[in-house]
Amino acid sequence: MHLSIKQRLVSYKSNFLAQRRPRKNQHRLKQNNLFIFPSILGGCYLLLIMLLWLLGTNYDNNLILGLCYLLLSIMLVSILHCYFNLQGLQVSSCKSSAVFCGELAMIKLKFERASLKTHSSIEVNWHSQEHNGTVQEPGQVQILDWQNRSTVEMLFPVVTISRGIFQPPRLTIKSYYPLGLLRCWCVLAIDSPVIVYPKPIAGNAHQIASSVSNSSAKPRDTQTHTAEREYQDLQTYREGEPVNQIAWKHYARTEVLYKKNYAYLTGDHCSLNWHSYPGIASELRLQYLCHQAIKLSALRQVFSLELPGCTIAMASGEEHYRKVLHALALFPENV
Repeated sequence: MHLSIKQRLVSYKSNFLAQRRPRKNQHRLKQNNLFIFPSILGGCYLLLIMLLWLLGTNYDNNLILGLCYLLLSIMLVSILHCYFNLQGLQVSSCKSSAVFCGELAMIKLKFERASLKTHSSIEVNWHSQEHNGTVQEPGQVQILDWQNRSTVEMLFPVVTISRGIFQPPRLTIKSYYPLGLLRCWCVLAIDSPVIVYPKPIAGNAHQIASSVSNSSAKPRDTQTHTAEREYQDLQTYREGEPVNQIAWKHYARTEVLYKKNYAYLTGDHCSLNWHSYPGIASELRLQYLCHQAIKLSALRQVFSLELPGCTIAMASGEEHYRKVLHALALFPENV
């Protein structure tokens, strides 16, 4: 595939940064990751200084030369102010929630300022990146507003492109403080992985019916979508699990919380099976299975998942639902 000049430059820059700046969940801005260069206004400012110096030298005018040196000293002092405005700022990642493919992943980042520093006029946004031959442009610029606080948490949206473990683009932090003559910036690789589930797509009626192990043509009440259960043994109760599973009689005797463990028998349940979609591309199968998992979980129905090399037993509930989606998201490609 032929790439444009812009795509080649972005790809080369991404590879260069990946080697020089590996991903970390915490960064502190300092000398080895901050860069300073004159802005467009600063370039015009330097051009003016050069013209004044040529004019003052040619006409031997000390007043013009004095003005030239004054402007140059302001430029040099601005370099220090521009650097120390970002120096010491710490950026760390927070845990992000899982999303479905195509949705916006909300990356939460925490900014902590150095003591006795205000860090004024700081702009933060995503860096341009290349993905599958296309260049993703940076998102909307956000201004870091401290509001008399030492730490600030901000959400940065980014569009997810494919399922699996998604790493956000590199983060660009820049500032034109104090006079706009110079730009101090850095590009950070934030380690903030996000689990991206397959995009749910409804299959046709024949495919959905083929994955249901024991279904009827007539609609049923959601309470009837439960499999028959058989009591097996007791297990230690963990906080957050359903209270109706607690063995209260055993608790009355021992004052220790246990839950009843059941084995699901063959009954009215669904089996989400990879082989129910013969002749269909792998990614599309995962999208069909994801849609069915969402639908069955909403009905509080017991279901299982069968993938090549991965089997999840029959169960229900939020934990089982997340486990199924996690398995679909991390399923190997080209299977």
